[in-house]
Amino acid sequence: MTIAEKVAATRIVAAVIMADGAITDVEHAFLDQVVKDFGLEPEDRKRATAALDIDTSLKEAALELKDEAVRLEVLHLAARAMTVDGAAVKTERRRIDEVAEALGLGAEVAAEAIRIASEKK
Repeated sequence: MTIAEKVAATRIVAAVIMADGAITDVEHAFLDQVVKDFGLEPEDRKRATAALDIDTSLKEAALELKDEAVRLEVLHLAARAMTVDGAAVKTERRRIDEVAEALGLGAEVAAEAIRIASEKK
């Protein structure tokens, strides 16, 4: 993934985490790990986590993700973010559906990503 794709992916993950209006310690740690795994620089981290402070346009972030395999990887990462604290709520589920739509992936793909993420807990 390019830096722009990593920033977009992190913004999407942050938007899923914040869908319920709160961020737990476990979710915060997950987001920190995503940023670390992507090897983002401090200025890239700030751009990526700006989603925690503002309402992120999923479509805008999704436009950065050109490759279908990358879009699928990001959807699965977002689904893991939704399930990481063991308390997936309806707003987070709706956000995953919005992510799937923005990424050009279907509801069935979103459901499968959630199923896989739930099994990895």
